[in-house]
Amino acid sequence: MILREDIVHAARPLRQIFWGTLLVLLDVTFSLTYGGGGFRFDVLDDTLGMVLIIAAVARLRGIPVDSYYVARMGFIRWVAILALSESILDHFIFAQPWLLTFLLQILGIAKIVASLLFLACMRDLCLETMLIEAARRWQTTLTLFLVFYGIPFGLLLIVAMLAGDSFHIDAGPGMLLIVLLFLVPLVSFFGATLTMARSARMPAMGAAAWPYVNAPSVD
Repeated sequence: MILREDIVHAARPLRQIFWGTLLVLLDVTFSLTYGGGGFRFDVLDDTLGMVLIIAAVARLRGIPVDSYYVARMGFIRWVAILALSESILDHFIFAQPWLLTFLLQILGIAKIVASLLFLACMRDLCLETMLIEAARRWQTTLTLFLVFYGIPFGLLLIVAMLAGDSFHIDAGPGMLLIVLLFLVPLVSFFGATLTMARSARMPAMGAAAWPYVNAPSVD
């Protein structure tokens, strides 16, 4: 049985995921190369960000919801572990073989799926405990991630895979705009976390306030 105390305590790992994602999103790198190889130093280290995310997902997976929730969170955890390995690999500059590039592209699609599944898990968790306002906020965040991140980058990855080429973004000054677009769903994520924690401390709301509370979730 899920207690509202579980939801209140979930706010801390969710904040970890927020800051971890911010570290992954923002890159300030310096590179040292010699003879076609080298090392890339990231001031805002992606590896540290992924460690924060993995630790937070492990804690959230322990909330007693149901086997479906546990299975989804288990998939998310393994994708995060693979993403951690990718972040370590990104420190090294070398000519990537075709197979490695292809596997990283598959991992890129898996990361998009895992992100959407995670947001759906948080929405369903709020529905289980009748946190109607928080469930709405998570649904909004899920939609924003899908529109700003999932669909465009998923399509670009699929096109790159079909073309047998690697996927790079070289937007120049436009990169700032891309980062700002990424921040839109991330800010919504932070707002949903605050709403979730605040709602868990309030009296329960009626099921009538959320028209889909008894409908099967769509991930």
